[in-house]
Amino acid sequence: MDINHISKSFPGPSGMLTVFSEFSMTIPEQEITVILGASGCGKTTLLNLLARFITPDSGMITGNDGSISYLFQEPRLLPWRTVERNISLVLENHVQDNELLKQRTSRVLSLVGLESFARYYPHELSGGMRQRVSIARAFAFPSNLLLMDEPFQALDLDVKLSLVKAFVRSWEGDPRTAVFVTHDIQEALMVADSIVVFTPRPAQVRSIRRLKTPRKLRRLGEGELVEAEQQVVADVLKKS
Repeated sequence: MDINHISKSFPGPSGMLTVFSEFSMTIPEQEITVILGASGCGKTTLLNLLARFITPDSGMITGNDGSISYLFQEPRLLPWRTVERNISLVLENHVQDNELLKQRTSRVLSLVGLESFARYYPHELSGGMRQRVSIARAFAFPSNLLLMDEPFQALDLDVKLSLVKAFVRSWEGDPRTAVFVTHDIQEALMVADSIVVFTPRPAQVRSIRRLKTPRKLRRLGEGELVEAEQQVVADVLKKS
């Protein structure tokens, strides 16, 4: 997917706020690209542009013509539907056979470790479990592009780590192009193929760091991740 010289501004109390100006980057197919940068630099705006919720003022985004899954900060589950029916909802227009629908739902629940909670309602689950359901729902939908806007924010560390593992397991079972926005550098180190750091707005790409260590072998504070974390922290903290 190619982002070609896009510009995007929004009206503000002191005039127009320019988030992107002649911004370009390439997002590799079937890889997880993690976006880091200071608050307000344009990370979520980029996701909204990729999702076609908004359009650039100028420039073009090519290669995002397929279907999209969006994983938000909050689970956004329907409280009157069970776990399995929250997931099957996104499949009902794509899978007509009931048995196949059940199989697809069961498979994604198994990937996130919730197969025994299929008939529970959202209010009967913990916050971390509800977010697991949202991960399963995102992977159940037959999308080409997965967009993630800080989906593990404000969770306890042990819950966050379990969700990161559930996400990686789901992605490896069904790889697709993913763009993952986060403020958590360690989270980025555990999931990314590439870590892209944005400058303050109007955003440009400050650095791109590719990680070579297989995800299953990554340990925070060890090997390649030590140097990568130091460099990414330095890039994020730069003021200009």
